[in-house]
Amino acid sequence: VENYNNDAATRSFFEKHVEGFRFNEYLRSFAKGVPEGQNLTYGDLIEGWKKAEKERSEGKQEIGKQFEYNQFTRDFFAANPGSSRKEMMDAWRAIRNCEGPNTYKEFVRLNRAGGS
Repeated sequence: VENYNNDAATRSFFEKHVEGFRFNEYLRSFAKGVPEGQNLTYGDLIEGWKKAEKERSEGKQEIGKQFEYNQFTRDFFAANPGSSRKEMMDAWRAIRNCEGPNTYKEFVRLNRAGGS
């Protein structure tokens, strides 16, 4: 791979070789080019894509900082299975209105501190 692009030709290639293909963060990381000295084949990209999708499906892939709401939602429901969307939204609004990080971990910390 010398000149990687997230374009229609690349999509077509991946759709032929990977079931359920969609561009993911792993492939988008190559949008500015393959790092110098890194020799990648399209086979390597397919394997990297599969690994990234497996991590995403297992909730192991970190969600980008700009998507803190998405990360909060994932963490809230992982810690509170069976909770309602309303409960999650109440928690999100509470942490969003506080100083500091808008994370579920911070929400729990503040609730423990407030409950003591």
